[in-house]
Amino acid sequence: MKSPLVLDKNLAKLILGWCQNKFGKSKFDARTPKIRLYKATKDDYGMYTSQTCSISLYNGSIQQADNPLEEFVNTIIHEYFHYLQPIDQCYDALTTYFGGYNNNPLEKQANEAAKQYVPEVLVYLISQLG
Repeated sequence: MKSPLVLDKNLAKLILGWCQNKFGKSKFDARTPKIRLYKATKDDYGMYTSQTCSISLYNGSIQQADNPLEEFVNTIIHEYFHYLQPIDQCYDALTTYFGGYNNNPLEKQANEAAKQYVPEVLVYLISQLG
C-alpha cells in the first residue's frame, strides 16, 4: 500500500518531536538526535548512531514495506528508544549474552515501544496534517 504522505525529513522531524514530548531526553546523551534520511535500500529500515546522535532512515527499504507510513513511524520510535538506552555501555555485551540481536533486551524494549505507540503517532499526524 502506498502512503498518501511524503515520507520526508519534515515528517520525520514531526515524529521525532512527538517522541521528545512523550519520552523526554536521554539520560545518556544531552544532545537531541538528528534525522538522516537516505534513499538507499538496506537490510534494515533504520539505525541509531550514538557517536553522532543521529537516526538514519533508509527510505528505499521503508518504501518496500507493506505499510510504509507505519514502518516509517515504527522505525523512528524504535531508534528513538535506542537514543534513550545505554547503548554504548552494554549493547554489544547484551547481544552476545542473550544470543543475538532479536534476543537483546534493548531491542525487545525498542520493538515493544514502537509497536505500542505507532497508533498514537498516526492519530497525532492526522491531527497535525489534516
